[in-house]
Amino acid sequence: MRFTTRGVIVLISVAMLFSGCSKKESLVVAKVGSRTITVDQLQERLGDKKFSSWEQELTQKQQLLQTLIDEQLMAIGATELGLDKDPDFISKIQGAERNILLEELYNQEIRKKSQPSEKELKAYYDKLYWEVRARHILVKTKEEAQEIFAQLSDGADFEELAQEKSIDTQTKKLGGDLGYFTWGRMTGPFQDVAFSMEPGAISQPVETDFGWHIIKVEDRRKANVKSYEEEKSRIQRQLSSEKSKTLIEEYLNRLRDKANVQPQLDAMQVVVEKFLTQNLAPEDCTEEEKETVLVSFKGGPWTIEDFLVELTKLPPMYRPQVKNQDDLQALIKNIITGQLLESAARGKGLSRNKEVAEKIHAERDKELIQIFRQKGVSADTAVTDKDIQTFYHDHIDIYTVPAQVKVQEIQVNTEQEAEDLLKKLRAGANFAKLAEEKSLRKWAAKKGGDLGYLTTRRFPAISESAFQLKVGQLGGPIKEGSTYSVIKVTDKKSSEARSLEDVRKSIIPSIQRERHEEAIQQRLEELRGQKGTEIFTDVLQSTLVTPKEEAS
Repeated sequence: MRFTTRGVIVLISVAMLFSGCSKKESLVVAKVGSRTITVDQLQERLGDKKFSSWEQELTQKQQLLQTLIDEQLMAIGATELGLDKDPDFISKIQGAERNILLEELYNQEIRKKSQPSEKELKAYYDKLYWEVRARHILVKTKEEAQEIFAQLSDGADFEELAQEKSIDTQTKKLGGDLGYFTWGRMTGPFQDVAFSMEPGAISQPVETDFGWHIIKVEDRRKANVKSYEEEKSRIQRQLSSEKSKTLIEEYLNRLRDKANVQPQLDAMQVVVEKFLTQNLAPEDCTEEEKETVLVSFKGGPWTIEDFLVELTKLPPMYRPQVKNQDDLQALIKNIITGQLLESAARGKGLSRNKEVAEKIHAERDKELIQIFRQKGVSADTAVTDKDIQTFYHDHIDIYTVPAQVKVQEIQVNTEQEAEDLLKKLRAGANFAKLAEEKSLRKWAAKKGGDLGYLTTRRFPAISESAFQLKVGQLGGPIKEGSTYSVIKVTDKKSSEARSLEDVRKSIIPSIQRERHEEAIQQRLEELRGQKGTEIFTDVLQSTLVTPKEEAS
């Protein structure tokens, strides 16, 4: 179904993830200057995390609350530096606000109205008692479908025509056979017709989003149906999805009709010709062309320049190729649809809705925090050889390759099998051959049981035993989960630090990042002293749910 640009589709789809339920006022758990942090904000960031003790819960909530305080300080710091006037910041906030408004518009106009009633659910369930076996011939146009229907009416063979004419590549070779299907498995118009027909009947042409179908019902029989309670959830999702699609299409059509969009064909041809020769941008047009009205609508008109400015806002992946006026009209319709949705949301006053305002404020703070981290502090970026050497020695563990052991393994189900294999191997049996024949770990068995080089992180039980052995020694049985392993050590490598020269290039940005983070922390300390922070310990402790007596 085509009803908007991919960008608008994404915005509407994302809106489905959000709930429209109202919230009670949340207690304030901390103050940062004139700003507040609420219990709801703390809980939302925490998610569904579980704790092993009262003390652990308190400690982790205190740490998280301090993170939220630091973020508030960064938002304040960014604003004081005027970073909220940064063009990139403004663009991101405008986009975020638009998305949030469309989410709420979707909630009010689509989501709340798309929930099926109990009567609708039961009516749908009653249709599941039957299933139909049908064939179809799918073609692109009504004219083709009518011609095929005429041939069938004159006695032509349905299966032969399906193999010859149908554009459905999955069923074409099967003579159009779709097999048996229950209600809800096919697109609306198709199933409406198919379930109304008797076996042997052939339908008039039926239009769906896929094209034009001629349907032949081969059989109709009772289906195996689960109970209503078992099917209810699935039916609810199915009906809600179908109603949502219908509501979206009807709502967008009303918006477009009300806007009275009128394209100017001569101006459109100018744009099409330029699209064919270059990746069109405002600077590619003359001043006269820029001022030419491309389309008029309620809220317009749009000049060619207006259109091109809006086009540049679309991510490159969402900018379709324009080869003719039909392509251009579709593109204009899609871009205007986004503007009409935003206008509708603002016209309903959704930006004044408390929850919407809170979401916009949260997005603004998120972007302020991000821009503060990027541009809010400056640190010395010059790095000397001495700096590099000091960092290398202070962080030598980062640049040390851990010890490794190379292992062959035969994995079996029981300890007795492992013992038997060890006896054969000690008697001189070939390890690789036995691994190929006996090991349950098939990918390694193909390589004679070779597991490659292991550290203590990979196959911990096996590697721990292997490190105790010398090269060439056998080990086992080693219990790993529900299986047992016999191993042979084939090589060992000691831990070794990479040379300074090998890691020099990676050290420089690490030092710069460390300095940048230090500058951020220093600025936060200054802001903390300037603005003042306060944590309401009694409120924080009231959020704890882990029983205190379970403390460990």
